[in-house]
Amino acid sequence: MALFFECMPSCARKVLDTADIVRDGDVTPTEAGSIREEYNFVMFAFNGDKRGQLGVCLGISLLAFLFSVSAPAQQSTSIEGQLVRDSPERFLAKHHVSTTQEAVVSALNHDDPEVRKAASHVLSSHWPKEAVAPLEAAMLQENDERTRIAIASDLAELGYKAGREMLTTECHNAREWGTTRILAARMLTQIHDNSCVDAILEILQSDSDPQDTLAKIDALDLVTMFTNHSTPQEYRKVLDLVMNALNDPDLGVRLTASVTLGRLGDASAIPALQVALASEQEETVRSAMLVELKRLRSLQQEIGRASCRERV
Repeated sequence: MALFFECMPSCARKVLDTADIVRDGDVTPTEAGSIREEYNFVMFAFNGDKRGQLGVCLGISLLAFLFSVSAPAQQSTSIEGQLVRDSPERFLAKHHVSTTQEAVVSALNHDDPEVRKAASHVLSSHWPKEAVAPLEAAMLQENDERTRIAIASDLAELGYKAGREMLTTECHNAREWGTTRILAARMLTQIHDNSCVDAILEILQSDSDPQDTLAKIDALDLVTMFTNHSTPQEYRKVLDLVMNALNDPDLGVRLTASVTLGRLGDASAIPALQVALASEQEETVRSAMLVELKRLRSLQQEIGRASCRERV
């Protein structure tokens, strides 16, 4: 527990991206909803924490623990998903696929979608010029949405238009789960392509889907990745959507919206946080709001002092 007691708001920021569990493993939004129920229970259990900040961090951190207890099979999948992302060569070796170019290209047709993802990552990083044709063919015939997005992302990172176009198509596909659409948007946003910003805003504009709440959480997490390139009018629209999310029915969305406002560092959000705090019933979310209010007020004071120095 000593480690947990060192876990402060900065820790909450790092752990808050709970959507990694869904992105890294093939966890369906329905399964994620069950995990969310466990998450809400933990948040309730820590509502009595007088330190507040600890409750925020503990509640979110223990989501991973609950995930491993309540869904061991999915946890195993999630660990494998992380291995695909962080060490695809090791993942292929674990599945008896040698890392020769021929073997890796052949693995693009493997029965396991995670193997296909790993093969795409290895091929694009080790043989970027030779990878384009087999990756594009694999992307076009891929039936698993997340694997198709992973292959498209590898192509896009190599600078090929086909990958960007596929990611743009995926993020705008209203028939898909929101988490899948936001995954595609994340991949594009990471390479400084704002083609999916409108899809992100679409998800932010509505209340979270009870069966897919992680979609809006993940959308909020992307906000700071594209607002630096927005016009003042676009930025204001996004800021308004984040402030509106403070009133979302889902506890996790409200908490994430609070942290996102802190990350944006815009003191104009202080009144919205104050109003949300006055009506917020969940103590853990209240604690997060107080942390971010303190952060924004400090920034406001710093700006005020700097303005005074400039006048002098």
